[in-house]
Amino acid sequence: MFAVSPEPVDRIARFTDEHGITFPVLADADSAVIREFGILNTLIDPDERLYGLPFPGSYLTDKEGRVTAKFFNRRYQEREAPEIVLHDGLSLPVDTSDHPDATDGSVVSAVLATPTLTFQQHTTLLVRLNLDAGLHAYGQPIPEGYIPTTIAVKAPESVVVGDVVYPATKPFQVEGLNERFQVFEGDIEIEVPLLSSEREAESVSFEIEVRYQICDERTCYAPEPVALTVDAPTAMVNVPPRRT
Repeated sequence: MFAVSPEPVDRIARFTDEHGITFPVLADADSAVIREFGILNTLIDPDERLYGLPFPGSYLTDKEGRVTAKFFNRRYQEREAPEIVLHDGLSLPVDTSDHPDATDGSVVSAVLATPTLTFQQHTTLLVRLNLDAGLHAYGQPIPEGYIPTTIAVKAPESVVVGDVVYPATKPFQVEGLNERFQVFEGDIEIEVPLLSSEREAESVSFEIEVRYQICDERTCYAPEPVALTVDAPTAMVNVPPRRT
């Protein structure tokens, strides 16, 4: 891993020494590399002192140097949690066994992708449905009269809840019916993006409502709304201020 900064070499050296940074930090004179990647921060006017900074972000590359994933934000204080980079960027499993979670004791559970809800750090609430073989739950689009799988999350104003990300569905049709469905099967993981600006409370509670309907090839069972509460401890991370 290495970082690229438009700061001069001597200023970078002082900064890395002060904060104990051990990975390489490269000086990008005149923001040449930043411009080459097309990530010059256009919210800063050319006559401003900070002109030349990039939009803050990270790239992941393969062994050949090809970009395989990228994470960018408009504000330099915001960052993706390491677990999110591993999960979303590298498709690696994240051990959530000691993370804040809740379950209905059977099919539905929810867990935070990180051990804590950290200030200005992007994380995800993972809502999981574990369906036995031969069963499915409905996705969208869906014929009238059936219940699609939906997730709704309530959180304090200090937490921004993003748009729910559902996994891919599979086409399904019941023999003899002129209706087509999109369904989820097996172990389903639904992602709810979160960004916290909480500074004071020691924990944050998320109220989660899960609506779904389980069916097999012949029978649809009654819809089962489930309510879960996940209590997540909060934490602060020290983002060094922009040096001048």
